[in-house]
Amino acid sequence: MKNLRDTLALLKWRFWWNAAATRGWLRQAQPVRSPLEMRLLGDLERDGIASCQLEELCGDPALFPAFEEEIRLLAAEQAPAIAEMRAKAGEKTARKSFIYQLLGDRPRLDPASTLGRICLAEPLLRLVGGYLGLFGELRYLNVWLNFKTSAPAQRSQLWHRDRDDRRIVKGFLYLSEVGAGSGPLVYAPGTHSRGAISAEPESFKEEGHGNRRSEDAQMAAVVPAERWITCTGGKGKLVLVDTTGYHRGGLSRDADRLVLTFMFVSPAAECPSLVERMPLGAEAAHPDFKTSPARAWALGLGS
Repeated sequence: MKNLRDTLALLKWRFWWNAAATRGWLRQAQPVRSPLEMRLLGDLERDGIASCQLEELCGDPALFPAFEEEIRLLAAEQAPAIAEMRAKAGEKTARKSFIYQLLGDRPRLDPASTLGRICLAEPLLRLVGGYLGLFGELRYLNVWLNFKTSAPAQRSQLWHRDRDDRRIVKGFLYLSEVGAGSGPLVYAPGTHSRGAISAEPESFKEEGHGNRRSEDAQMAAVVPAERWITCTGGKGKLVLVDTTGYHRGGLSRDADRLVLTFMFVSPAAECPSLVERMPLGAEAAHPDFKTSPARAWALGLGS
C-alpha cells in the first residue's frame, strides 16, 4: 500500500461504501483454488495484469469454439453495418470510430447462454472477488471489432487509466489472432491502484472526466518501455487487467482485432451499467443463483 491515506480510503471503500458486498464475500465466497487461479491472482496483485487460455481457467474445451461460432454468425449478419463503420475508422467523432460493438450499446446477458457461461464462470468470479476483496458487479460487456487504420492514435489508443472505481477487473478474450500490428493491449505494470508505482506520466490531452492521455515517450519516463507488457496471443487467450493502471490498446495497423471485453467493479461504483439487468424475480429461473451468490452479485441481484 502506497501510504496511510490510501489505506484509509481502501478501508472506507470496502467496509463502508461496499459493506454488504464485502460481508457477503467474507462469509460466502469460495477462495481461489487451483495453482492457476493462485498464479493469476498473484500476478494481478503484483503487476495489475494476468493471462491464460480460457479453457485453462474454465475447464470446458467446447465453450470457446461455441462462442466463436456465435460471433462469426453475428458478424456475418451485421456485415453491412460493419462495412459502413469501417469506412469511418479513424475519424475523430464523439464515439470511438475505430471500434464496432457487435452486441449493441446495451447487451442483455442470459446466464445460461454461452456468453453468460464465460462471464459468470465460477473460477473467474473467484478471481474477481479475490482481487476486489468483495463480490464484484458486471457493469460492461461487448465484443469489439477494432478496425485496421492508419490514422493517428487517439482516445484509448493512447496511454490512460480508467477511473470507474478504486479497483477494476477488466477481461479481454481474444477472438482473433492478436499480433503486434493488430492493436494488442499494452500495460505498464505496477501503475495500478495496488501497485508500487505512484508517479504519473506527463499529460498532453484531457478528454473530460479527468481522463488524461499520454504518448509512449511520456509513459517511458515513468515505466521504461522494456518493462511494458504487450499482450499478443492467439484465439482463446484471456487477459485480466486492473485498468486503474496505465494501458493503451486497439491501435490496429496491420489487421483487425476481434475481442470480447467485460468489466467488473464494486457495487458502489458510480459508473453506469451498460449491461441490461435481468427482470426482478428472474433469478428464480436460474437455480444456480441460490448456490452461487457471486453470480447474483455479478448481475446486481446480491443483497
